[in-house]
Amino acid sequence: MVRIAPTIGSPFEETYAEGISGNGLSIVGHGYSSAAGTRPWRWTEETGMEDLGRPSGATSGSLALTNFDGRVAVGDMSFPTSQNVPYLWNENTGYMPLLDYFAANGVVFPPGYNRFTVAGISDDGLTFAGGCSNLQQSLPLRGWIVTVPTPGSACIPLCALAYTRRSRSSSAIHS
Repeated sequence: MVRIAPTIGSPFEETYAEGISGNGLSIVGHGYSSAAGTRPWRWTEETGMEDLGRPSGATSGSLALTNFDGRVAVGDMSFPTSQNVPYLWNENTGYMPLLDYFAANGVVFPPGYNRFTVAGISDDGLTFAGGCSNLQQSLPLRGWIVTVPTPGSACIPLCALAYTRRSRSSSAIHS
């Protein structure tokens, strides 16, 4: 067993590991310190525990999933006006709201969906899976899969595909 934290010199008083890379060399999670609150971290044997900080304005955060080599991770950040906002962390560019990353790559979700969870990330860090709903709970929970860059110019969440198939079936019955 390798003790990853808290160790002497660690920026955290408490730590929680949430995800491990496919190659087993990177671990992500969050740590707590009375001075800085809850912050995401990444551990590798080479670097040890890295406090990854938080995006500007975030009050707490965590990373839960990572790709095969630990260079891309996703998690949630909380802000004074919104909780559990999905974020992408990349070793080269730092943090970016996951939905902004999707939008910058041509991914469009159906209108009205404003609550997203991420449940998986591919080995290459380019495909993500999760669920979406809305805060008012007036729309059903829908699963989604997004590959960036997208094969075309738009994302087709599973809900849109299911709707299309149901519409075709209904049309055939009423014809």
